[in-house]
Amino acid sequence: VSNSLISNLVFKADTFTNVGDTVKIHLEMISNDNKVIEKQYSFPIINSYDPNDISVFPVGECGDGYIAADQKLTYTIRFQNTGNAEAIDVTVKDTLPDYLNMNSFQLLYSSHDVSVIEKDSLELNFVFKNIWLPDSSTNEPESHGKIVFTVEIEEYVPHEEVLENRVGIYFDFNEVVMTNEVINEI
Repeated sequence: VSNSLISNLVFKADTFTNVGDTVKIHLEMISNDNKVIEKQYSFPIINSYDPNDISVFPVGECGDGYIAADQKLTYTIRFQNTGNAEAIDVTVKDTLPDYLNMNSFQLLYSSHDVSVIEKDSLELNFVFKNIWLPDSSTNEPESHGKIVFTVEIEEYVPHEEVLENRVGIYFDFNEVVMTNEVINEI
């Protein structure tokens, strides 16, 4: 009669593990007749990952990005999967600066099907469910995503008010990757 053991082992990689690193596992088992059985396994770390950025138009004048209070702002958010596995879901979280009129929000372009969820008066979540964004080494042209939207500035914004915007992008269950920050000053 043969005895067998079915076991499910779960390993969690250190948060400092990089895409492409190899995890090596050494298993040592002892059978019922006291024989030592050793097995070696190696697994590459696969993951989606994105470099990304945000830009605003008009950029504004001078280094401070001076704009008139009656201008409409157009934001462009770009992301790319430079990991080594497809990104199944992508979420872009944008908490807009104060003094923007959410009632004027208009989605102009999205590279993929997206749901826009307004969380509160100034927070937008762009949810790309089942996007299956390929990684750049498998399909570089298709590894990119993009969102373009406009929003107007509220009336009666104080002179010299600074409008800063930075976006968080989430690929699957990865930690947030933050974009650069764009700044305009009224």
